[in-house]
Amino acid sequence: MNDVLLQVNQVSGGYGGSLVLNGASLSLYPAEVLGIIGRNGVGKTTLMRALIGLMPLSQGSIFLGETDITAAAPQRRARLGIGYVPQGREVFAGLTVAENLRVGMQFVREHRELADGLLEQVLDYFPILRQRLRQKAGTMSGGEQQQLAIARALVGAPKVLLLDEPSEGVQPSIVHIIADTLLRIAQELRVAVILVEQDIAMIQRAARRCCVMDKGRVVDTLDKSQLCDDQIMRRHLAL
Repeated sequence: MNDVLLQVNQVSGGYGGSLVLNGASLSLYPAEVLGIIGRNGVGKTTLMRALIGLMPLSQGSIFLGETDITAAAPQRRARLGIGYVPQGREVFAGLTVAENLRVGMQFVREHRELADGLLEQVLDYFPILRQRLRQKAGTMSGGEQQQLAIARALVGAPKVLLLDEPSEGVQPSIVHIIADTLLRIAQELRVAVILVEQDIAMIQRAARRCCVMDKGRVVDTLDKSQLCDDQIMRRHLAL
């Protein structure tokens, strides 16, 4: 296995004096799709916010390659190569698909040839967006908006893509398409993906490994054979 791309070491933090993360650690490798599962309220979304820099840590460290980004602001993390698609997508509803994508390209605009080439690649992964470039994002379906949110993050040329519950509000057939596309993106663009998800089928379809969270920390890591075992997955999700 190649060198670690993202290293999270014993991170802790929370909100208003309440500890949500309590010594969480994980490693992410290049071109890997890493799933994160756990019951509601165990700190999955808080971990994602900590990784992008939206929540300060009380202890621990985060390294992107050899760069310590523990205290880096979100915009610096984005420039260094971390893309983030929050739960609920948060596309710019009043802007067109093309305008949303241009927002995502702000950190690569100075490299016009790279930006144009990457945009074409991303539209090849999500062909429905090529057909909807002039359509307002707010008029699209949940699945189309989710594809736009992922595409908007990808056109920023990330090394790491953080996805929080991308199946939420998306019909199952589109969830499968998104899962397969994420696997292609990891393999072909060499983008590493962290996928927080409650949808067992999506994790099983896309991820190579899966971290299990409980009480603010990673308590187990499942390999591909384990995460494809429905009984094991349901036990960890308490379904």
